[in-house]
Amino acid sequence: MDAVALLHPDWRPENLPRLRDLVSQSVNRLRSTMQGPERSLVMNPVMAYWKQTSPLYLATSSFLTRAYNADRLR
Repeated sequence: MDAVALLHPDWRPENLPRLRDLVSQSVNRLRSTMQGPERSLVMNPVMAYWKQTSPLYLATSSFLTRAYNADRLR
């Protein structure tokens, strides 16, 4: 997501279409991760499994969990 949206959110109703657009872009980008080279995908789930006792790590580092959370947000 755009850093400006994270640091200075503008929650007015007029901005809802832009916020929905940002979330959709994030979902599409995370879903396209699976289309990349396999060598870049293999370690991410392994590290997530290894660090599964850390919910913060899972929510921020695993592209699978980030994709799930972004899809729920949408």
